[in-house]
Amino acid sequence: MENIIMLILGVFISVVGIVNIKGNISTIHSYNRRKVKEEDIPKYGKTVGTGTLIIGI
Repeated sequence: MENIIMLILGVFISVVGIVNIKGNISTIHSYNRRKVKEEDIPKYGKTVGTGTLIIGI
C-alpha cells in the first residue's frame, strides 16, 4: 500500500513538472511568480519544471 501511495505522489509531481515545463507556472507559489518578468516565464517554467520532474521521477 505504501508503494502505491509513493507511485501516485511521484506521478502527480511529474505531471506538475511537465505542466511547468510547458510554460504554465500557475502551480508555483505566488510570491515567486511575481518576481518573474513576463519575458522570462518560459525559461523559468522550463527550469523549475525540470527540477520538479526530476524530483517526481
